[in-house]
Amino acid sequence: MMARDFFGEMALLHDTPRSATVVAVTPCSLCELQKKDLDRLIQIYPVL
Repeated sequence: MMARDFFGEMALLHDTPRSATVVAVTPCSLCELQKKDLDRLIQIYPVL
């Protein structure tokens, strides 16, 4: 991965156990999106 790359987890969309693991090799900032928050976003903005 390179600077500004991102990763996702299909478990958020399919309500299944996680299938990915990510390990940072340098200091980084992360944002977490929980399923309940994603579900709410999709409810408000179905086009997502």
